[in-house]
Amino acid sequence: MAMCELVHLATMKHYYLRFINLMTTRLEAETGLRNPTILESQSADKTLMTSACDLVMEKQWSFDDAIHEITFIRAEINTLLQARPKLPAQTYQRLNPLPLRGRGNHIVPRHIPKRNQLAKGEANHQVSPVAKSSGLQKLR
Repeated sequence: MAMCELVHLATMKHYYLRFINLMTTRLEAETGLRNPTILESQSADKTLMTSACDLVMEKQWSFDDAIHEITFIRAEINTLLQARPKLPAQTYQRLNPLPLRGRGNHIVPRHIPKRNQLAKGEANHQVSPVAKSSGLQKLR
Protein backbone atom coordinates (compact mmCIF):
# COMPACT_ATOMS: atom_id res chain seq x y z
CA MET A 1 0.00 0.00 0.00
CA ALA A 2 2.91 2.31 0.68
CA MET A 3 4.36 1.63 -2.77
CA CYS A 4 1.02 2.59 -4.35
CA GLU A 5 1.12 5.80 -2.32
CA LEU A 6 -2.14 4.99 -0.53
CA VAL A 7 -0.58 5.35 2.88
CA HIS A 8 2.73 6.51 4.27
CA LEU A 9 5.23 3.74 5.02
CA ALA A 10 5.70 4.88 8.62
CA THR A 11 1.95 4.60 9.29
CA MET A 12 1.85 1.03 7.98
CA LYS A 13 4.97 0.19 9.97
CA HIS A 14 3.30 1.42 13.18
CA TYR A 15 0.16 -0.58 12.37
CA TYR A 16 2.06 -3.82 11.73
CA LEU A 17 4.40 -3.38 14.70
CA ARG A 18 1.43 -2.92 17.00
CA PHE A 19 -0.42 -5.82 15.37
CA ILE A 20 2.55 -8.20 15.72
CA ASN A 21 3.25 -7.00 19.27
CA LEU A 22 -0.32 -7.72 20.37
CA MET A 23 -0.37 -11.05 18.53
CA THR A 24 2.87 -12.36 20.01
CA THR A 25 2.67 -11.09 23.59
CA ARG A 26 4.35 -13.52 25.99
CA LEU A 27 1.84 -14.99 28.44
CA GLU A 28 2.59 -16.84 31.65
CA ALA A 29 1.34 -20.43 31.85
CA GLU A 30 -0.41 -19.79 35.17
CA THR A 31 -2.78 -17.26 33.63
CA GLY A 32 -4.61 -19.90 31.59
CA LEU A 33 -4.54 -17.62 28.54
CA ARG A 34 -3.22 -18.08 25.02
CA ASN A 35 -2.37 -15.79 22.11
CA PRO A 36 -4.70 -15.59 19.12
CA THR A 37 -4.18 -18.25 16.46
CA ILE A 38 -3.15 -17.46 12.90
CA LEU A 39 -6.75 -17.75 11.68
CA GLU A 40 -7.95 -15.43 14.43
CA SER A 41 -5.18 -12.96 13.53
CA GLN A 42 -6.10 -13.07 9.85
CA SER A 43 -9.72 -12.44 10.73
CA ALA A 44 -8.70 -9.52 12.95
CA ASP A 45 -6.57 -8.01 10.16
CA LYS A 46 -9.46 -8.34 7.72
CA THR A 47 -11.83 -6.67 10.18
CA LEU A 48 -9.40 -3.81 10.83
CA MET A 49 -8.76 -3.20 7.14
CA THR A 50 -12.51 -3.30 6.46
CA SER A 51 -13.00 -0.64 9.13
CA ALA A 52 -10.27 1.49 7.56
CA CYS A 53 -11.83 1.09 4.09
CA ASP A 54 -15.23 2.06 5.51
CA LEU A 55 -13.74 5.30 6.84
CA VAL A 56 -12.19 6.01 3.46
CA MET A 57 -15.32 5.24 1.43
CA GLU A 58 -18.05 6.61 3.70
CA LYS A 59 -16.38 9.59 5.36
CA GLN A 60 -13.88 10.46 2.59
CA TRP A 61 -10.88 10.14 4.88
CA SER A 62 -7.43 9.56 3.48
CA PHE A 63 -6.21 5.99 3.88
CA ASP A 64 -3.28 7.26 5.94
CA ASP A 65 -5.65 8.91 8.43
CA ALA A 66 -7.88 5.83 8.53
CA ILE A 67 -4.97 3.48 9.37
CA HIS A 68 -3.73 5.93 12.00
CA GLU A 69 -7.24 6.02 13.51
CA ILE A 70 -7.45 2.20 13.59
CA THR A 71 -3.95 1.84 15.04
CA PHE A 72 -3.85 4.50 17.75
CA ILE A 73 -7.27 6.02 18.44
CA ARG A 74 -9.77 3.16 18.39
CA ALA A 75 -9.49 0.17 20.72
CA GLU A 76 -10.64 -2.33 18.10
CA ILE A 77 -7.13 -3.68 17.48
CA ASN A 78 -6.72 -4.42 21.20
CA THR A 79 -10.10 -6.11 21.39
CA LEU A 80 -9.59 -8.32 18.36
CA LEU A 81 -6.09 -9.45 19.39
CA GLN A 82 -6.63 -9.87 23.13
CA ALA A 83 -5.54 -13.02 24.94
CA ARG A 84 -8.05 -15.84 24.92
CA PRO A 85 -8.73 -18.52 27.53
CA LYS A 86 -6.81 -21.72 27.02
CA LEU A 87 -9.14 -24.71 26.70
CA PRO A 88 -8.31 -27.82 28.71
CA ALA A 89 -6.90 -30.74 26.76
CA GLN A 90 -9.63 -33.14 25.73
CA THR A 91 -9.31 -36.74 26.75
CA TYR A 92 -11.18 -39.39 24.88
CA GLN A 93 -12.50 -42.49 26.56
CA ARG A 94 -14.33 -45.36 24.90
CA LEU A 95 -17.82 -46.02 26.16
CA ASN A 96 -17.49 -49.80 25.71
CA PRO A 97 -13.80 -50.67 25.74
CA LEU A 98 -12.96 -53.85 23.86
CA PRO A 99 -11.00 -56.43 25.84
CA LEU A 100 -7.35 -56.89 24.95
CA ARG A 101 -6.52 -60.36 23.74
CA GLY A 102 -3.32 -61.89 22.53
CA ARG A 103 0.28 -61.09 23.29
CA GLY A 104 0.46 -57.58 21.91
CA ASN A 105 -1.49 -54.45 22.71
CA HIS A 106 -3.66 -54.74 19.63
CA ILE A 107 -7.40 -55.23 19.93
CA VAL A 108 -8.94 -58.37 18.42
CA PRO A 109 -12.74 -58.32 18.02
CA ARG A 110 -14.67 -61.09 19.77
CA HIS A 111 -16.41 -62.45 16.65
CA ILE A 112 -13.22 -64.01 15.22
CA PRO A 113 -12.96 -67.63 16.41
CA LYS A 114 -9.80 -68.97 17.98
CA ARG A 115 -7.58 -71.41 16.07
CA ASN A 116 -8.52 -74.47 18.14
CA GLN A 117 -12.23 -73.73 17.55
CA LEU A 118 -11.61 -73.77 13.78
CA ALA A 119 -9.93 -77.17 14.03
CA LYS A 120 -12.88 -78.64 15.98
CA GLY A 121 -15.50 -77.19 13.63
CA GLU A 122 -13.99 -78.28 10.30
CA ALA A 123 -16.94 -80.60 9.68
CA ASN A 124 -19.22 -77.58 9.42
CA HIS A 125 -17.01 -75.86 6.82
CA GLN A 126 -16.89 -76.59 3.12
CA VAL A 127 -13.31 -76.62 1.90
CA SER A 128 -12.41 -76.47 -1.81
CA PRO A 129 -9.30 -78.31 -3.07
CA VAL A 130 -7.59 -75.02 -3.98
CA ALA A 131 -8.35 -73.54 -0.60
CA LYS A 132 -7.17 -76.71 1.14
CA SER A 133 -3.77 -76.49 -0.51
CA SER A 134 -3.41 -72.77 0.20
CA GLY A 135 -4.73 -72.99 3.75
CA LEU A 136 -7.88 -70.93 2.99
CA GLN A 137 -11.31 -72.13 4.07
CA LYS A 138 -14.75 -71.01 2.89
CA LEU A 139 -17.49 -70.79 5.50
CA ARG A 140 -21.10 -71.72 4.66
